[in-house]
Amino acid sequence: MTKNGQMDPSERLVAGFVGAMVGFFAFSYGQPAQKVIIGGFAVVILTVAILGRNPLAKE
Repeated sequence: MTKNGQMDPSERLVAGFVGAMVGFFAFSYGQPAQKVIIGGFAVVILTVAILGRNPLAKE
């Protein structure tokens, strides 16, 4: 993490990979309620990776 709160490119890559894997497994193996709940977490992780910073974190 840099001083201005932006994530390093390697951190964004890892977050994107984790979000994609969580989403894949949720939609492949989950029941309907699990798809919604775990899929929501995957969307949040992917959003953080795309933005390059956590909008919920204090700066």
